[in-house]
Amino acid sequence: MYLSCNIKTSIVPNKQTNGHYGIRCKVVFRDNSTDENVIRTYVIDEDSMTGNPYRLVSGNKQFSYFEVDGSNFIRIDSIEIFNSGFPGESETGETGRLNDGDILISNLYLGAASALPEDAVNGISISFYTPKGSFFSKDAKSGNEISVTAQVRVKGKLVSSTDSISFYWGRAKSNIMTTSEKYNKYLGRGWECLNNYNISKREDGD
Repeated sequence: MYLSCNIKTSIVPNKQTNGHYGIRCKVVFRDNSTDENVIRTYVIDEDSMTGNPYRLVSGNKQFSYFEVDGSNFIRIDSIEIFNSGFPGESETGETGRLNDGDILISNLYLGAASALPEDAVNGISISFYTPKGSFFSKDAKSGNEISVTAQVRVKGKLVSSTDSISFYWGRAKSNIMTTSEKYNKYLGRGWECLNNYNISKREDGD
């Protein structure tokens, strides 16, 4: 099962130290051993989010995959937004709660997904998404850009920060050789490196 949403926060600085929030999806399954319905809960919270979960000021897509028993699936019982354990009180006097509007959750998506391959579960995998869409509109001007974000998982667990990971973007170009200006040793010959600040020329001994 694939669960995703966009999350944007406007949490005041003195509440950004700790607190529990996210979305909670409750799913009804048939228990074969008792032949009764049971409810299982799947959560995206601050522990599974990419980036600082208390400072998602530009709106970030968050997602998780969950292994479920598809053959005994009955229905979605509920999807809830929750928050608790924050310092102080909300504007309405609720202890540990945030104010209305401190967290904006949009573009909620819940769907079926194929099982992750073994290398994604036990090894290292990388996935890409485009927060602002993957196509330019008809009236797009020259120089317009669409950002691409990468998420890295090690043994199935999302890496909390990719700030220290170098990404090399390239396009196939047959005339790129080891001596070419835009050759990158990680991309290899025949690939032009597009992010100029990460271009690394071949060094002696490589």
